[in-house]
Amino acid sequence: MKKMLFPALAAVLLLASACSQKAEYTHAIPSNVTGIVSIDAATLAQKAGVQDKENEIYLQKLKDAIKGEMSASAFQQIETILNNPSASGIDVEAPFYLFSSKSLSQGALVAKVTDEEGLRFLIETLRAEGANIETSEAEGCSIAQVNHEVMLAYNASTLFAVNCQRLAKPVLNGLRDSLSTWIQQPEEQSLASKTVFKQMQGQKGDIKAIYSYADLPANYMAITGYRMPKDIDLKQLKDLQVVAGLSFEKGSIDLHIAPYTENPQVKAFLEKQSTVSLPVKNTFIDYFPQSTLMLLSGGIDGNALYGLLLESTAMGEELSANDAELVKRLLGMFKEDITVGLVNVTLSKLPSVLAYATVTDAAPLKELKDNAALKKQLGRGSDIVELDKDQYVLRARNFNLFFGVRDKQFYATNDEMLYKDLFKKCNPSAGETAYATDMKGKRGTLVLNVEAVCQLPAVKMLAGLGGAKYATLLNAIGQISYLKSESDGTSGFASLQLKDKDTNALKQIVELAKTAL
Repeated sequence: MKKMLFPALAAVLLLASACSQKAEYTHAIPSNVTGIVSIDAATLAQKAGVQDKENEIYLQKLKDAIKGEMSASAFQQIETILNNPSASGIDVEAPFYLFSSKSLSQGALVAKVTDEEGLRFLIETLRAEGANIETSEAEGCSIAQVNHEVMLAYNASTLFAVNCQRLAKPVLNGLRDSLSTWIQQPEEQSLASKTVFKQMQGQKGDIKAIYSYADLPANYMAITGYRMPKDIDLKQLKDLQVVAGLSFEKGSIDLHIAPYTENPQVKAFLEKQSTVSLPVKNTFIDYFPQSTLMLLSGGIDGNALYGLLLESTAMGEELSANDAELVKRLLGMFKEDITVGLVNVTLSKLPSVLAYATVTDAAPLKELKDNAALKKQLGRGSDIVELDKDQYVLRARNFNLFFGVRDKQFYATNDEMLYKDLFKKCNPSAGETAYATDMKGKRGTLVLNVEAVCQLPAVKMLAGLGGAKYATLLNAIGQISYLKSESDGTSGFASLQLKDKDTNALKQIVELAKTAL
């Protein structure tokens, strides 16, 4: 019986059927949560095609498996819930909220209750079938402890579930009192009263989340390039939060991200940070082939970037006055578009990289070539050689980097063949791709051309050597067209674009999973 309990409950959450009204169950969410996720299970189930006719066989298999594990009367109750989840007493059309806090470090859940007696009857039915459930009453709610692992508190509007594994008895008693308090608290004492929670509710997405910036992974800044002033301690910075929304659409999986803060210092810094970027004009898009594996394009104000780096890094303290001035002039060269592409990857040499940028001056490159400190850092066997006016090559032991300026347009590449074809329009070019139009006007865009990556001889060879497992993986990845992320200066957006534009992405994932099983 125990082994069938959780599959049955999971099916109840997915098979949504009843409509709901705006509920006050969100008032039970504590105000001091460190992270929270909102899940629209009903919409996810519909997008996954759970109720489609072709999936009825899986529901019947679940019923058959449960039927042999319980009495006829209990099975009748569970079957009723599987056919009509509203009979469970839980409104699975209303979002579920998963969250954690210092006092709820193992996680908690809040859901809407539409029928308290129906929920009580379900719990009693499961207990009668042998589930290890202890029930009791507390002020304002009923308590049920399941398998000494989960403690439930519920009343006419709210279900509050807490992971309580490995908690001592005194702590459990305190948790009972806390649940009784939370489940009755008014809105002004809950997270629901805060502006950031309302922003999350208004965010587009089937799955939404709020996370503190200070709780993000340590390598987040390195990956995203995100920066904060160096005098702000990120570990103490709890009032800068990230509001995200993940949605499954026809042909795509979309992620929206926006920062939220009420801290005036951080808010001012975010606004200053946005001045570094400029709208992309797609100046160089046609100089990259359509098969470019990865493309990064952005608009940049080099002078503003220099000021930002001084404020948010220790650069000003680590560089000498002369070196800082050179860095200032080098960054100050760049104005408007900068585009970098990973053009090709082989097993025999370094990946081929190509970059273009709009610049206002070429003189700082000459200063860079003549900089004695830089030459010393390059080491023996490396040097910067002038090929022509404003055109150079960095010769190192393992590679050459060609760079320079022509007609106020900067270039750089480590591939001699690309160097010989600089500033030539490709046919077909990246400008003819589906994502090219979307790049124009954004402050920054990164595109990974998954379709082109899958066509690389090296990838096909590795997939062939990997056997059935890798062939299955490559088939799944082969359904993807490209992955893109973009920014408007403050907020971000990422989208995984699939080749099938007519079927919801979640349903495509489900169908792939069926094939793999």
